[in-house]
Amino acid sequence: MYSSTSQAEELDPVNPMAGFRKLCTIGQGAFGVCSIYHKPRDARGPPKKYIVKRVMIPMSHGDTRRNVINEAKLLRSLNHPNIVECYGYKVCGNELNIIMHYAEGGTLDKLIRDQQGVYIPEKTIMYYFAQVARAIRYIHSKRILHRDLKTQNILLNRRRTRVMLADFGISRELNTSAAHSFVGTPSYVSPELCNGNPYNNKSDMWALGCILYEMVELTGPFSGEIPIIYKRIANDAYRPIENPNTTIPVKDLLNRLLDKNPVERPSAEKVITFPWVLEHCVLESTELCRAVTATALDIKPADCTLTPIPTDDLQNLETLQETEKNPSFYLNKDFADETLKYVSISTKSYY
Repeated sequence: MYSSTSQAEELDPVNPMAGFRKLCTIGQGAFGVCSIYHKPRDARGPPKKYIVKRVMIPMSHGDTRRNVINEAKLLRSLNHPNIVECYGYKVCGNELNIIMHYAEGGTLDKLIRDQQGVYIPEKTIMYYFAQVARAIRYIHSKRILHRDLKTQNILLNRRRTRVMLADFGISRELNTSAAHSFVGTPSYVSPELCNGNPYNNKSDMWALGCILYEMVELTGPFSGEIPIIYKRIANDAYRPIENPNTTIPVKDLLNRLLDKNPVERPSAEKVITFPWVLEHCVLESTELCRAVTATALDIKPADCTLTPIPTDDLQNLETLQETEKNPSFYLNKDFADETLKYVSISTKSYY
């Protein structure tokens, strides 16, 4: 069983942001900002860094407010080494602050772009893929659909040896066999959604196939503007693999995940049993992840230089603890059925 860090236990339940210092703001959207904070420690160790997503929703926006709070509840309900950890959240009047783990390695999308056309070694691809597959298997076992799986929502540690699934903003608890709302990023949307059918766990698996394809080819399997891309996803075969280093097992895995028939598409539970995936699976232990070196994966550790977004209208956001005298802070693991879908955070230097 994965054991999370003790950072959540160190937060003051009355004033959880006490002692936090803001380093920079790294993203902002229509309803909120995403900033990096650190909490100084004593001589025993360096300051700990946190991501704080601050969402501002008026009391009158009831549905939006519930969705935002549900994102925090959902994150608090999950405990897996390949899912970004949420340490807690607090509601302060019109604001919600979600306190999360800071992953210094950036996003998988950035890693792919940093390749600048140089193919990623297949052992690295499968190492990452196996971790993402395990995370998806975990949330599906909890009857949760992610519904926005993409490389921008996969984070890495500083050494880029561990990946973490993030941004459950449009996730849904699977109370029935399918979720009926149309959601997701266009290039990762499954054929069944393009044809007007409900989203289910196999739609997440299609997105996983798109992620695998992107790691192999450094680009997505389909391209085009809306609605052209939807027609291509629904009717056309994905672009042929040009990477000469791609082995038959990986091509077979892509064919299975990008099968237009969701019935034929394997589940996450099934994918984990494939020998070529099983070979690259890691135990649900951070110790084993630490034992894997970036050199062994033929990748470079991340450049952790922070690039804050310059803005003049964030002056009132410098301190979170001053927003209200009696904020309510939650460290519970309540379940959620639908979460944030209104905050657009820049992924240029996200996490």
